Amino acid sequence: MCRNDVFTDYENRNAKKIVTEINGDGTFQAEDLGVWLRDTGIYDISLLREEGGYLKEEFYSFRQERVDDAYYYNEDASYVDFTCLVKAGDVIAVSDTERETVERVEIDGSFTTRTETTVNVNALLPAVDAP
Repeated sequence: MCRNDVFTDYENRNAKKIVTEINGDGTFQAEDLGVWLRDTGIYDISLLREEGGYLKEEFYSFRQERVDDAYYYNEDASYVDFTCLVKAGDVIAVSDTERETVERVEIDGSFTTRTETTVNVNALLPAVDAP
């Protein structure tokens, strides 16, 4: 693995992740791609609609002029192709309560996501004493 490698973490609900740091022992640190994209500022993110806290749709507008050369040419990191970074159906962020999935991708690398809030139904049920 190299810094900036993007991979699917099958052990974490198939979320796409990006390697952010390589440790000296060969292990690495990675974070959800959606979290990383929010932190980099390469995309403008606009809220398209929100429904009662259970559903949110956002548009990630790719801004080529904000891309640092480090994502293209760097001896210790992988090339990041922002125009082909995600495809429809990719999960880019996941937690115990939310899942952000890519809905549609534009030719310039911009894309739309859908974040659904999941609820643990068992946590909402009242406890019942068994006889």
